[in-house]
Amino acid sequence: GSDGGGDGGGGEGGGIVLKQWQRLPKQLLQEHCQRNKAPKPEYYSSQRGGEHFCRVRLPDGKDKAKDSHFSAPVGGPSAQDAQHTAALYVLFQISPTLQLHLKLPDLYADRWKAWQAAPPPPPGRGGGGGRGGGSGRGG
Repeated sequence: GSDGGGDGGGGEGGGIVLKQWQRLPKQLLQEHCQRNKAPKPEYYSSQRGGEHFCRVRLPDGKDKAKDSHFSAPVGGPSAQDAQHTAALYVLFQISPTLQLHLKLPDLYADRWKAWQAAPPPPPGRGGGGGRGGGSGRGG
């Protein structure tokens, strides 16, 4: 029996079983930041109507004014899932052409491919309420 339960003691993984070569969105985003010698991303979860949403801050490291903020337009059933979805969203905003679905578990790989086919709305600048929207017809 080889049951060395991975590190980080899951619990909230939403039943995602990773293959050895697979990466969760938060891992991929963190690796991206490390490659760029940037600080770790920070996640801020919130709950709206039973669904969890997350915004991500990518600290600049040198200049706080240059921090990047991303409010993911899609949420998840748990705070954990919302964070992964938000991380995936940030990765898509940074480099939408990457073939990340080759590294992601199915749930997020499917979402990545769906976004490549029909990109999600860009991150809102500043904290406007998420009301109204939906006027993107034609064009």
